[in-house]
Amino acid sequence: MTTPSPFDHRPDAEIGTALRELLSAADDDLVATRITAAAEPLLGRAPSPWSEVLGAWAWPGVAAAAVLAISATLWMAVASTRGDPDLGIDEALQPAGDVAPQVLVAATTAPELDRLMWTIPDPE
Repeated sequence: MTTPSPFDHRPDAEIGTALRELLSAADDDLVATRITAAAEPLLGRAPSPWSEVLGAWAWPGVAAAAVLAISATLWMAVASTRGDPDLGIDEALQPAGDVAPQVLVAATTAPELDRLMWTIPDPE
């Protein structure tokens, strides 16, 4: 195998030859047996079957999904609660003292139409 370079885009001839030799069988079971036999010396043991690998991944995934579901449920429960049910504007603006809330929400004089409509141009 040649020295790898992060900028070298050409395929490695030695690795390509080894892969073609390993994967050249016409039978899928024979290819799987060859790959398992080649991986055994590297791992120091026989490779685990796919069901054991997925089973080992399943428990952390189930735990993460449960934590996510519980967090989303708690977030939705807290977000959907109301602080004060049916609180009106007059009740919200009412101060602790004896000041009447009508002063805060109602005008004492009628609006002046000239001031309200000064931006509308006169028709010609």
